[in-house]
Amino acid sequence: MRKKTKLLGLLFLLTAFLSLPSNTVCAAKLSNMSGKQIISTLKTNGFPIHSYNIYSTNKSDPNHLLGKPHQYKCKIDFQDRTYMDDDIECSGTVEIFKNSSDATRRRKYLKTIYDAVPSWSMRMYQYSNVLLRIDYSVASKRAKYYKNAFSDMSKGKTPRFPITINKKSKTIYPGKTYTLKLNISSKKAKWSSSNKKVATVSKAGKVTAKKKGTAVISAKFNGYTVKCKVTVKNPPVKINKEYLTLKMGESYTLKLLNTSKRATWISDNERVATVSANGKVTAKASGSTEITAFLGSYCYSCEVIVPQEGIAMPGITVSTINWEAVSSEVTFRIQNNTAHAIEIYKTAYAYDDDYELLKAMEMPYYYNKTILPGQQDDVNFVAYSSNNVIYNTQRITFFFDMDGVKYRCEAEYNYEYGQPYKFSYYREV
Repeated sequence: MRKKTKLLGLLFLLTAFLSLPSNTVCAAKLSNMSGKQIISTLKTNGFPIHSYNIYSTNKSDPNHLLGKPHQYKCKIDFQDRTYMDDDIECSGTVEIFKNSSDATRRRKYLKTIYDAVPSWSMRMYQYSNVLLRIDYSVASKRAKYYKNAFSDMSKGKTPRFPITINKKSKTIYPGKTYTLKLNISSKKAKWSSSNKKVATVSKAGKVTAKKKGTAVISAKFNGYTVKCKVTVKNPPVKINKEYLTLKMGESYTLKLLNTSKRATWISDNERVATVSANGKVTAKASGSTEITAFLGSYCYSCEVIVPQEGIAMPGITVSTINWEAVSSEVTFRIQNNTAHAIEIYKTAYAYDDDYELLKAMEMPYYYNKTILPGQQDDVNFVAYSSNNVIYNTQRITFFFDMDGVKYRCEAEYNYEYGQPYKFSYYREV
């Protein structure tokens, strides 16, 4: 009879063990765990510990209490990822003692300190020979998770922290993928899709869109479940270029992406650029025009710019010393390597990207500036008043005279690279 009872007991324990979730990490009883085991168990089960220090010698312990009679034999300071602050040394502290009476003695001592200096106060929880302290900077709900975790570990149970997912909903196009992320290693969770014909998910949380529709992607861990609603839809129709610059005589073929339907192409100004039935744009003359593709009740446009051809100015080099795009001041450095003096006119003009005049600018003196052959000089232009700032300056034009002929120089600004990128010269008629 005794053998039968013992056998039934073993079967019961085996059944209980096999019924545990496959992704559960069983912890040893808290009173027998080392500092490293405690941190490892918390992190493995999703607790957002960003960093930690485990002190195991008196020399490394900031308080130099470790190992002394009735003091802790191991100490851990840890930072919760959500509550990191330069003014807070740690989110929580764990102290492990030889016995529960030493832990109680330490807790009572700390309480007298906290009562005397409330600003130093921390939440305290004792579990036999282990003392847990959580800083009040940690929200009460988060502190409760740590409290319950240590309570579970003290009973030999697995601590649990709610898992979170980085997206509650996501739109993906067919054939594309997106990887969902958790606050734990994604491979530890069990992933599933409610509709594999629409979207599938890998063991690491990588979602692959299959066809138009919706599917709910779920991740389960430690008894918690998080979900993301995935919508798979066809990508929108769009034009392959919204802005295009062509030199006279150059061509470029515009296309509508994500559709096989045939569009109708039209140019607003065929003097500047023409467009074929297949979307091939050909630049004809300087200026700008809009190329539009009509598809049913929708239209898609591209602005085409054909710049005016400038003339070569051998021997003159212009560079920029100061141009902040949103500024009332600009400085050019001009090197004159010609055999003639250059006279810079005192008035310049600033334009936006549509060549609309923004503001006239002047040099801060009452006369034109002359640069002699073989010399260089900085030429500074400013807006009429210091508070009259020029916004979105795309081009600045200034004028100069050389050997009795008047020229203009146009400097164009590239916002992407944060600097002027082109200087063009034109002879004034």
